[in-house]
Amino acid sequence: MTTRGDPIDPMAVAAEIDREIRALPAQGVQPVRAVRRAWSRRLRPAPAEAVVAVAMALVDRQRWVAYELLFHHPGALDHLSVEEVEQLGEGMADWGSVDAFGCTVSGPVWRRGGLPDGAVHRWTVSPDRWWRRFLDTHHEVLAARVRREVRSKLETGRKHPARRAT
Repeated sequence: MTTRGDPIDPMAVAAEIDREIRALPAQGVQPVRAVRRAWSRRLRPAPAEAVVAVAMALVDRQRWVAYELLFHHPGALDHLSVEEVEQLGEGMADWGSVDAFGCTVSGPVWRRGGLPDGAVHRWTVSPDRWWRRFLDTHHEVLAARVRREVRSKLETGRKHPARRAT
């Protein structure tokens, strides 16, 4: 697969990434991330919309790899629509999925202004508990502690930042 001038077949690229990961002798984070890094390098010159299409084709097979491909591509996150962000979040079924989605897709898109507050608030009242886990609600208003923790996690990567010495 080349990305310079040739069109990318998102389904074929997603299938190849999935095959490479499944062929690994160990499925741990480090070997899988090495595959993702190699593909991030290969896809770097590709248009953002092509990388979004690859991630959409990959998300049901290798969820966090799809998220990281978007996160590490210049312009891919800025290219996502609200509908695409929500499609990428469909199927979250554990804390790892929610954290990966929040830290590498929805959080950065929201922080950059590409995701309206209304969409995030809608997730907090979703019948799907994994969407609600992204942010918690109390009487349809985000609790101050949750807002503070989410803001801290988005800004520092830590739920509880180190306290400053006085």
